[in-house]
Amino acid sequence: MKGKGLIQFFAVALILVCVYQLSFNFITRRVENRAAETASVSELGSKTLDEVLNSNISQSAKDSLTALYKKENQKYLDSVSNETVYNLGIGKFTYQECKSQELALGLDLQGGMNVVLQVSLEDLVRSLSDYSTDPVFNQAITDAGKLQTVNSNKDFVTLFGEAYDKLAPNGHLAAIFATRGNLDKITPSSTNAEVLAFIKKEADGAFDRTFNIISARINQFGVAAPSITSQ
Repeated sequence: MKGKGLIQFFAVALILVCVYQLSFNFITRRVENRAAETASVSELGSKTLDEVLNSNISQSAKDSLTALYKKENQKYLDSVSNETVYNLGIGKFTYQECKSQELALGLDLQGGMNVVLQVSLEDLVRSLSDYSTDPVFNQAITDAGKLQTVNSNKDFVTLFGEAYDKLAPNGHLAAIFATRGNLDKITPSSTNAEVLAFIKKEADGAFDRTFNIISARINQFGVAAPSITSQ
């Protein structure tokens, strides 16, 4: 019985803690809804922003009204940021304090942004060749891009190599990629396999550098609950 009572105690305590933490979300939403209503009345008259955006007016007018709406909305929030909006009796909280205490709901519960960025390996291959004008080389890149849209099991570099071999069975990629910037890694006598291995290594490095730069910048700007993954 003592064990059951202890479990019930912790269950009730957990519920109270959750309610307390979620209460800050309800308070901030109430203040933000009030700000939205104030902005609608002062800038849009009796209409909501959605009604105005769906009306038959020019795009420039819609952009102007949207900017005015956001400005008025933020003006209201700034005016109450240091005012007490939540009084628990044992403690008082301003809007800013409630905002810092609220739970992050995530993209599935609250609006957010989901972006997929892709490293352009086509541009990388062109730059490694010092932007060669060789017609077979450029056609192989074009063909590889088309093949990648229908064959996601192979990477771009592999498809490029296959396309080049098909267009020029006796061609030598070393003649294209043995540029001044690559002479320490590619020689005129390098085989096509060695050149493709070099390109793949550079592609992997470019991907890793891009991923690290994006991660650093997103973390620098303090995005709430970011989820950054590589594919």
